[in-house]
Amino acid sequence: MRSKVAVLRTTPETAVQDFGRLMELADMRAELRPEATTLLKVNISWHVYYPACSTSPWQLEGVIKGLLAAGFDPTRILAAQNSTVVVDPHIGVRNNKLEPVLDKYGVRSIWLNDRESEADWIRYEPKGKMLVLNDVYPDGLMIPKSLIGANIVHLPTLKTHVFTEMTGAMKNAFGGLLHLKRHWTHSVIHETLVDLLTIQKEIHPGVFAVMDGTISGDGPGPRAMRLRVTNLMLASRDQVAIDATAAKLMGFDGRRRRERRESGLFAKREHIRVERAEADLPRPAQAAGEIPSPEPARAVVVLRVAALPRRLLVSFRGNEAKARYHEERLGPAVPGVRAERRRRGVADP
Repeated sequence: MRSKVAVLRTTPETAVQDFGRLMELADMRAELRPEATTLLKVNISWHVYYPACSTSPWQLEGVIKGLLAAGFDPTRILAAQNSTVVVDPHIGVRNNKLEPVLDKYGVRSIWLNDRESEADWIRYEPKGKMLVLNDVYPDGLMIPKSLIGANIVHLPTLKTHVFTEMTGAMKNAFGGLLHLKRHWTHSVIHETLVDLLTIQKEIHPGVFAVMDGTISGDGPGPRAMRLRVTNLMLASRDQVAIDATAAKLMGFDGRRRRERRESGLFAKREHIRVERAEADLPRPAQAAGEIPSPEPARAVVVLRVAALPRRLLVSFRGNEAKARYHEERLGPAVPGVRAERRRRGVADP
């Protein structure tokens, strides 16, 4: 079966309803079992609100409404929240305005890393081959028992990352499946993401991702980013395909991603293209913050065929002086670009 990624251009007025339509375009009903518990894997990269940094309230509401419209039991939809060494999700869920959305629809949170958490971390023996996790955790791999047997819906944003160049659906599993010492894996982060995808395929009956690119983050993410108004949203049943699509939209060459050389999971996704991209995706000038087009959202189905014709975001290596001219560098003539160089320190999805 060919992988499919749905991409919509949206507007502030229609964003919430467009997320529901996006999920249908990406075959959400074929992936997620309504009789199973469905966990919304919220991405809180900072407990301070910063656009593009964390799951947005309109993204969360749109996904919840989409699930309810598809007949999912509201009592079996839960939000999975994880801590990091630098982020408190209890504060983040309030500051990022997610708490009112959860309260509105009666969706409660599971706090994966709380001392009294119901998540119940247990030892897990993966059935598939692990590239690095068995070496990183020689005493055994622990995962939350609550995740086993549940659908998972990842809610990442379209942004760059200092360790992984870009962070999306696959990196979002990093916070949920690994405990607070997950930063041990940063030196082998690409292989870690492959291992986590293998585990997800073993424990979840359905894995789905809905990515918010209405405002996108460029530069040394996931927190110290330059903002771009891109008015995009993406969804897919295929975690690799949606991240490859996001990488292409940001100007990265997906064929050079390290993960592709590490596992058969990536064997058939070397190239992608967006059908009718010239008509349906915003111009680079819009990515730089100009007034978005008033045209209604339209669907774009992504197939693995050829390279994207446009770059919407750029992130380049350079010093602070060069950064002052960043706005002038945006546009279709921008040369091949890369993410910020990796830095020492702690950064989470």
